[in-house]
Amino acid sequence: MLIAEKPLKKRCSQNSILADIVVSAKEPKNFIHTFDILIIGGGPAGAYLGYCLANAGINATIIDHSHPREKPCGGSISQATIQKFPLLQRFAHQSSKKYHLISPSGFEIDFENNSSGHFTVSRQLFDQFILNSALRLGCRLIAEKVVSISTENRLWKITTSKRELRAHMIIGADGASSIVRKSILGPHLKADLAVGLGYYAKNIKGFEPSTVKYLQGKSRYLWINTFNEFCTIGISDTASHAGGINHELDLFLKNRENDFILMDKWKALRPQASSPVFFNQPCAGKNWMLLGDAAGHAHPRTGEGIHYALWSAELASQAIIASDLRLFDFLWRKEYGKELIQASNAKKFLYQADTLDKIIAFAKKNQVFYNIAFDMLTNKEKLSNLSKKLLLLAPKILYEAAIA
Repeated sequence: MLIAEKPLKKRCSQNSILADIVVSAKEPKNFIHTFDILIIGGGPAGAYLGYCLANAGINATIIDHSHPREKPCGGSISQATIQKFPLLQRFAHQSSKKYHLISPSGFEIDFENNSSGHFTVSRQLFDQFILNSALRLGCRLIAEKVVSISTENRLWKITTSKRELRAHMIIGADGASSIVRKSILGPHLKADLAVGLGYYAKNIKGFEPSTVKYLQGKSRYLWINTFNEFCTIGISDTASHAGGINHELDLFLKNRENDFILMDKWKALRPQASSPVFFNQPCAGKNWMLLGDAAGHAHPRTGEGIHYALWSAELASQAIIASDLRLFDFLWRKEYGKELIQASNAKKFLYQADTLDKIIAFAKKNQVFYNIAFDMLTNKEKLSNLSKKLLLLAPKILYEAAIA
């Protein structure tokens, strides 16, 4: 049966150095501290920017009252991310042995780890590791909630739950509901958001392969992300079409009630661009930048956000080091902007139930196609590279299909 347990944060040991490096809150109330660089948000984007800057000898301060925390709609990391960001190598051993995909009509296929190359981690432990890595290099943390942002005398005025601060430069790395974005560009439109909700759970059965079940609907899917004896179980759809996802998740869990012990329940927003036009928006100005989910830089087809959060942070650090924040817009468009635009176009046909059925059913029958089907569905490789690979392997795929 499904059993409710105590909240995750009360059960996990906080093996961190956060308490030792938090900026003091004992200053007089009328004292207003002015910072060179304030990073709003201590998730992967904000923490990794702090790490990159500290590594370059630049002092920055992160403001965040909630990280690290567990998330149901995060934790799946691709091999490409591990290779691009060596800091993450310690998580590589946590790979799932299998990745299980289920099409809307029920076609099922297993991908072994050597073909999937995906890793599943606890987001609480993952986020804590990156944040601690930044703090150890000299980045500072203010563990307070930002409640408003405005400008005053050519400085940013940041009001937290405890005080007022000033900054010459502000970086929004505070997620899809970014207060920095709302203050500068306005919030993400509903059409450009997806809703994810689910549970952090303990697996009673033992091993459970990481699973994605595509549902009838344009972008709706269920997932189970497994790490050690724990997993996250969730469901996601675009914010415009999210009606009924809670009920659908409950039905799924009812059929698996002897498999999991449910613990914390979560609900979150994440960016999911509705069209390529979304990426025409600026993400930087003279004294501000938006990173990761705050910028809307998540894969429009798969929802993958960690990869682009870290990548945007790395590029943002380059712009800061060059003393030209607007350079960030040039860098991200050059490095991964085309990739996001291609994915936005591709999701129009790839998320069709009939297309998903055909891809998974054909991959079960055709070993050559099997080797690239996972890449196609999960963003392991760029679409442009996949197109070239498909053209190159087309004769072998057709030959195998003909003799089958």
